[in-house]
Amino acid sequence: MVTLRMLDVVFPTTDGRTLTLPRRTQPGQEVQLLLNQLHLTLPPQARPRIAANQTV
Repeated sequence: MVTLRMLDVVFPTTDGRTLTLPRRTQPGQEVQLLLNQLHLTLPPQARPRIAANQTV
């Protein structure tokens, strides 16, 4: 299976906020070949986000 996945790694902090690290997996060999043939590059990993917990 050829994939490229995006995921969010979420950590609660000791002060009640949430740290979110958006991440993507490294492309497999087939995906990288396709990206190269299309002259595309993946952007850098997204920056971490931190948010206060909100009650609804």
